[in-house]
Amino acid sequence: EVDSALSDQFPSMMGSRLEIALQDGRSESASIATAKGDPENPMRSEELDAKFLTLVTAAGIGHSVANDLAEAVLGLPNSDDLEQLNKNLANVARQLAPQA
Repeated sequence: EVDSALSDQFPSMMGSRLEIALQDGRSESASIATAKGDPENPMRSEELDAKFLTLVTAAGIGHSVANDLAEAVLGLPNSDDLEQLNKNLANVARQLAPQA
C-alpha cells in the first residue's frame, strides 16, 4: 500500500517503507527517507564496487572477469583508447554466450 507521508514528499525525496508481517503475529517495519545511492545519500566507493560485483556475478559473470571489467571501466578516465574495455566486454560476452 502507498504511504502518503512518503509519497507526498516525491519527487524531492524518494523514501521507502517496508513492513513485514511475521508468522507469530508480530510485524517489523523500517523506513528510509533517502535511498542509498541517491545524491543525498551517496554510496561509498567500496559499496558501489560490492554492488557491481554482486549484480554481475549474479548474472553469470565469473568473479575474475567481473573484477577485470570493473578495473577497465574505472580506468577509462586515464585511458586514451577503449581497447582494454573492449577486451573485457568480449570476455563477458563469451561467458554469457549459450554453450553449444
